[in-house]
Amino acid sequence: KLLCVSPFFVWFVFWLFIPHKEERFMVPIYSTLCLAAAITVDCLIDLVDLAFSKKTAKGTWPVTWTGVGTWIVVGAVFCILSISRSMALTTYYSAPLGVMYDVSGLEVQEGDVLCIGRDWYRFMSHFFVPELLVVGFIDDGFKGLLPKYFTSTSATPKGFNDLNQMDPSQFTPLGSCTHLVATTFPSDVTPSYASADWETLSSYTILDVQSTSTLHRAFYLPPWFPGSPKYGEMKLLRRKKTA
Repeated sequence: KLLCVSPFFVWFVFWLFIPHKEERFMVPIYSTLCLAAAITVDCLIDLVDLAFSKKTAKGTWPVTWTGVGTWIVVGAVFCILSISRSMALTTYYSAPLGVMYDVSGLEVQEGDVLCIGRDWYRFMSHFFVPELLVVGFIDDGFKGLLPKYFTSTSATPKGFNDLNQMDPSQFTPLGSCTHLVATTFPSDVTPSYASADWETLSSYTILDVQSTSTLHRAFYLPPWFPGSPKYGEMKLLRRKKTA
């Protein structure tokens, strides 16, 4: 059994030592991860059954209600955690999907620019972006390399590097933006775009991970549970037209 899941541990150790970690780097071992989880549950059931069962006269280990009960308990815990995790994802982290859905319904004209700041990594794809709308990134504190428009398979976009260093040409001036996706949290200093120049088209709550405990970030917990999640707002803004 250990041999079957060994690729998971090899890849996991490799993943621990790389400086830049992303969940997508774990995709190659998702299958072995599921296998390892199934083997763990199976071994747990055998250990519990072994600990609470008694030998028969023939020296065999019968199937007991202890083993069946353990399966029920493990299954119930699994279901509760799964439902709690799913509720946490839809409650705490669904704001980007709501905003991008609203973006897909925008009435735009040629030359309009949708700008994204700190939420650049939450941008899903151009599938949600109207054809005439151009996507750009504003300088909102991120000092790494940002995505750029695809040009061809034979050329590397200008400014790209393998050190994740910021390229000044990757930013769009805020004055060029006609629409903006902006996220603010209670602890933030008022950003430059929070002014009378913008009107709010839609707003969604999003979890403030910096001010929320690890347990609340991972699972949806009852209101009476100690501590409570902290929220910010993700908004879709439109620049007001000047008279």
